[in-house]
Order: sequence, then C-alpha cells, then structure tokens
Amino acid sequence: MMKLIANIVTKKSRLVLVAFILLTAFMAFGLPKLEMDPTMNAFIPDDSPITEISDEVEELFGLNTVTIAILDGDIYTKDALKSIQQIAKDIKKIEGVNKVTSLANASRMEDDDGFLIVDDLIPRRLSDEKIADIKNYLNTAYIYKDGLLVSKDGKKTTLIIETNAVDVDSLAVVESIRETLDNDWDGEYWLAGSNLITAEMRKTMQNDLIYLNLFAAFMILIALFFNFKTIRGVVLPLITVITGIIWSMGTMGWLGIMITSMSVIGVVAILAVGSSFSLHILGRYYHEIAIGKTNRDAVYNTMQETGLGVLISGIAISVAMTTFFLSSMPAVRLLGLITALGVFGALMG
Repeated sequence: MMKLIANIVTKKSRLVLVAFILLTAFMAFGLPKLEMDPTMNAFIPDDSPITEISDEVEELFGLNTVTIAILDGDIYTKDALKSIQQIAKDIKKIEGVNKVTSLANASRMEDDDGFLIVDDLIPRRLSDEKIADIKNYLNTAYIYKDGLLVSKDGKKTTLIIETNAVDVDSLAVVESIRETLDNDWDGEYWLAGSNLITAEMRKTMQNDLIYLNLFAAFMILIALFFNFKTIRGVVLPLITVITGIIWSMGTMGWLGIMITSMSVIGVVAILAVGSSFSLHILGRYYHEIAIGKTNRDAVYNTMQETGLGVLISGIAISVAMTTFFLSSMPAVRLLGLITALGVFGALMG
C-alpha cells in the first residue's frame, strides 16, 4: 500500500498538490460561515430534564433574556429625566429588543374615590414641582419604594432591557446599548445580565481561539527550528497543521455547527499532533538526503518506510477521538469531531 502511495506522491506530485490545494481552498471557504456558541447549552447533557423543561417553557411562554443598565447621576432633574426617556426610546429600536422598563414608561397608579387611575409617571411637561411629586411617589408607592427604578438616594436608576432568548446576536445588542448610553447619558453607567455575560464569553472565545493557538504555534515552531535548523523544517510542519485546522473548522462552517469554548482545546491538539507527523516524516527525509539520496528517492523511501507508521498513528488518533461521540454532552462530541477531522487533515497534509 505504501509503495502505491509513494509512487503516486513522487510520480504525480503536481496532480496531488493541485488536488490538495483545491480541497483545502474549498474547506477554507467554510471558515467565514463559522459561528460561536457562547452559551452553556452545549454543556448540558441531551437527556437532562433541565433541557426538556426549558424547551417546554420556551414553547409555551417564550423566553426573554434580561440586560440591566444602571445609570449614575442626579436623576431627579429635568435634563436627566428627558435623557432617560430618549435612552429608552433609542434602545427599544435596537434589533432583538422586545421591551424596556424604566422611568420613561413607568405607570403612576392612584385611587380616586374607589377608582384606579393609571397615568404616565413622567408627564409630557416637567417642572420642579412635578419632579418633586415624581420623587415623592417613587419613595412612597408600594411597588417602587424599595428602589425598583430609582435608588433611595436618587443617584441611580435602572433600565430593564428584555431581548429574545434565541436568534439574537448578544454581542451586537450589548454594543448597541453601550453606544446609545455613550451618546445620550453624560454620567457613568454599568451593564449587567445574561446578554452581557454571553457577549463577554464570545469575546473570550474569540481571543482564546486566536492568541492561545498563536502562542502554541509559536512554541512548536521554536522546537522545530531547533530540531531541523532550516526554514523548510519550520514551514512544512506549519503548513501541515494549518491544513488540519482549516479542514476541521471549515467543515464546521459548511455544516453550520457552532463551536464552543471547549473547541479551543481541539485546535491546540491539532497543532501538537499534526506537528509530530511532520517531525517524523522530515526527520526521515533529511536522513535520506544525508546519506546521498536524490530528492525523489528520499521522498519515495520516506513514504515507504516511515509513512506507514505515521499513517497508522494518525488514523488511530482520529478514530480514538471519535469515541467522544459517545458522550451525552454536545460540547464533548463536538471536541471529538473537530480533533478527529483536524488530525486527519494534518495527516493528509
């Protein structure tokens, strides 16, 4: 078998190279389609009752996620109240936002001789007298007096922002909220809630995917340079592992499978395992060159003698990673798929 592979590689090297480049390019076009899942859903087992209950509640009632904006400043002023109204209006226009609860749309409920009178808390025309009345109402009304909308010292107010639980770009929503607050509010503000956590997790995943893998690649390249002391000995293994990463991540993109925070481990594993394949192949190739073999003969002997061991090792590792498919946790299954595809891609490289 290895004789056949060695003959194909040496006698039809250009055809093999073109086919390899075309296949890798096809996989690379799937990379822009790659999406990240920053939620914890992929870490919940498929048969978990939590998932079943959550799906049932979502189907019956729908689910919203909440972001809380806390504004700091002298709230009981005409300018501050007008700014809060404008902020609530602008945030409501953000795609994915369903509802904004704040001073701007809070209701004032009072008893009038047995009748419940409901009116806007903030009237259209504001005066010092009306602002004082708003403050008094918020400090005494049962539903507001504990600081639900405005803190007791009148220095902070909250906006409760509800967004869709699914099909919403949390990072884009949070950035739009920040932009609105930067434009419409002069004081300090803070954000909290599940959307913010999801957005921060997505940023962390993006940074980890880039910087951790770059650091791992850099350390591997240093080791390869000290081992081979040639540019070829560094570049060829790098091409191999990059190929594996492109094949695995490109496949995820084409299939529409979202990667999780655990997927970063898979990329590092591809870098480590893929570089070891090149280490064995190049080591044998340089040995053949050192004993006087021509380039073609060196490649042929390397593929025939060392290629079989590397091939079996790569296939064994890829198959071993598929055992992760037995896990009930989607994130673990995805890790196995990414690593298996990446190792196989590096092996082909």
